[in-house]
Amino acid sequence: MNQKEPVYFGFDTIDSEEKSARVSNVFDRVAHRYDIMNDISSFGLHRIWKHMAVDALKLSKHKKRKYRVIDVAAGTGDISRLISNRYGDGVELTVCDPNSDMLEVAKKRHATHAYAQNWHYVKAEAELLPFDDNSFDAVIISFGLRNCTDPQKAMAEFSRILRPMGRFVCLEFSMPEQAIITYLYDLYSFYYLPVLGSVIAGDAEPYQYLAESIRSFFPSDHIKQIMQKQGFSTPRHVSIEQGIVALYSAYNIKTVER
Repeated sequence: MNQKEPVYFGFDTIDSEEKSARVSNVFDRVAHRYDIMNDISSFGLHRIWKHMAVDALKLSKHKKRKYRVIDVAAGTGDISRLISNRYGDGVELTVCDPNSDMLEVAKKRHATHAYAQNWHYVKAEAELLPFDDNSFDAVIISFGLRNCTDPQKAMAEFSRILRPMGRFVCLEFSMPEQAIITYLYDLYSFYYLPVLGSVIAGDAEPYQYLAESIRSFFPSDHIKQIMQKQGFSTPRHVSIEQGIVALYSAYNIKTVER
């Protein structure tokens, strides 16, 4: 019998049900200042990283039908907007997040988007997605995998809802490999970021959680092992900004039972 991975909330080891509630509380508290905090805390670089993630979807613009794409842990929908801007009417987009406040911000912000009629909003956890097997051409998750209570179960769900040879892309924080970069990153994460959260968002604790969650999450090799175990091809891993961000991509090569 396989031993279950420990469940972390930041540096605390907790019950799985408790993590779901505590993560939800974190995003309830920052939803309405989330985007401006992302811009300020990353010096705007998160926009470049997210463009890279959309590039990694590798969807062709020459097709006879609409692609079905799901943005999991979509937050305020910035990745969804980039996908819609890129592929226009060629994509039917599902914006999925477990947090109601985040989805409400996304709905209001993108209500007048040129392709808003192709957007569907669904409240759901990544570990229990309410969709049929083999129903999407692509799954993308941006900075959300480490917030999952059970990342391996979430990955199994991504594989289940993807069609054979469907595309999976994951953008996630990671830890730099060089000692000096790690030292500077720790100073930034544990001193600058919580202060910034207190000033801009009026709440330092969610950004303390952010710093801790990055350090308690799996290393890249373990994430790639999970992906392969759940039926994905050998994942491509791109290290960004000296290892602070990782971009994973793979195709779903599962065998469909007949």
